[in-house]
Amino acid sequence: MRKQVRLMVLLAAVSAMAATALVGCKDKPSCKLLYKRYNKCEKDFPMKEKAFLKLCKKMKEKSPAVKEELKCSVKKNCDAFKKCLKGAKKKAAAARITKEIDKALASKKYGDALSTCKYSKKNLTDDLKKKCADLSASAYKEFLAKATAGRDAGKKKDWKVCSTLKDAAKAINKTAEAEAICNEWDMADSIQKTLAKTAAALKKAKVPLPYECDWTAKKLAKIKTPSPWVKKQTKLVVDACYVKVAKKYLAQHLAARYKFCGFQMRGILKYVKQFGVKDAELDPLVAKATAICTKAKK
Repeated sequence: MRKQVRLMVLLAAVSAMAATALVGCKDKPSCKLLYKRYNKCEKDFPMKEKAFLKLCKKMKEKSPAVKEELKCSVKKNCDAFKKCLKGAKKKAAAARITKEIDKALASKKYGDALSTCKYSKKNLTDDLKKKCADLSASAYKEFLAKATAGRDAGKKKDWKVCSTLKDAAKAINKTAEAEAICNEWDMADSIQKTLAKTAAALKKAKVPLPYECDWTAKKLAKIKTPSPWVKKQTKLVVDACYVKVAKKYLAQHLAARYKFCGFQMRGILKYVKQFGVKDAELDPLVAKATAICTKAKK
């Protein structure tokens, strides 16, 4: 009797172990099992098994997405399988985004990293959202410094620097500041050219008013809320164009036999008035030039 009981217990144990092993074997993630789930749970699944298995085996070691999807193949219930797939795709996307950002940062391609953050918003995890926010803040600080240095040096605007700065600024709500500094940098080069042209004009026997003066003055005058930098540059341009050059130009023009209200004189009168220029030597010359231009209109 005891032998029979022991035998029955032993058989039950072996049977349980075999069942467990069988279930484990059946439920082991595989490309074949993944195809089975897709074919069952996705209506009109387009791929044939042979093609699917070939592609799956090829990609499972290369693609984070396939690796994650394989884990879902053990889900027998279609709702559970689809839910698992959704999570797998999001996890794989997060891994891909992280890799792309890290690769861009390693090469100091901040613009590429910010673009990845910008165009991957739907797939950003909480950790990636923080990573992108920190990246935007640090990139903004770094590229604002570069833009400011370029502007102050009067160098030609670097569009890549400003593009990266604006992308970073948008992510941290500093778009207005980035736009302002890049617009100023865009003007810096023309301001330097204008000042160089006026310096060259003053060395000539017959002093002309460089056309850059009116062009630059027009751009500066349009700025409704000038920054300290704009105010400083405006003062330099006005002093060079509408005080130093203007005095010599008007003195020579008014001393000529034939006096007429040409475009250079009109430009001087316009911006002397607009910028409120006052100078003891210039004021009487402006008064005489104004009289000539007023008379010419009649």
